[in-house]
Amino acid sequence: MKRLKIGYRLGVWLALLLLLAACTATTANEPAVESTAVLPEETAPALTSVTSTPTASPAATALATSDSSTDNANNANNSNDPAPGKEEADLEVGDAVLVFQRTGGLMGIRSNDQTWHFYADGRVTVSDGRSWETDPEAVNALVDNILGLGFADFAASYMPEDTCCDRFTYTLIVQDGEKVYKATTMDDANAPTELFQAIDLINEFILSLPT
Repeated sequence: MKRLKIGYRLGVWLALLLLLAACTATTANEPAVESTAVLPEETAPALTSVTSTPTASPAATALATSDSSTDNANNANNSNDPAPGKEEADLEVGDAVLVFQRTGGLMGIRSNDQTWHFYADGRVTVSDGRSWETDPEAVNALVDNILGLGFADFAASYMPEDTCCDRFTYTLIVQDGEKVYKATTMDDANAPTELFQAIDLINEFILSLPT
């Protein structure tokens, strides 16, 4: 009886071992199940198109600079603007028989710039707003004295090449009927003595006006 029990137990254990062995063999022969999960693809960073800027060679840069300087020089030579200090501003004569303009003097002091108009009826005006009613005969005598100095024969300009420094420039215009005479000069310029005498006559007349 005891042997039967032992044999029965051995048979049960043997059956269990065979069953386990069969399960293990079945599991080993089954194909592996592929995963259906989709992995996210790596996203490459966006690339920005960059166009390289050509760098000018030193020789090309020097050539461009030379061309620019030449153009500027040509523009300066072709300019119709008069050189500073060589030409006075256009003056309106109107009905005046004499126009006298004085500019310059000490650098930076523009109050010295004045333009005077003398009329045959005796009126005298200045660019700073002042005016006088004088004797018409005195104005006409002034004009006659200036013409008597040979003003009609003077050149239009007696300006030096070097206009430096702190000197006055004078412009005189005489209107004698339909004829207009004009002359411009500067202190210490190479101009006729009579032209400076005409300037002195005008300055004396201005100083005689009541203040």
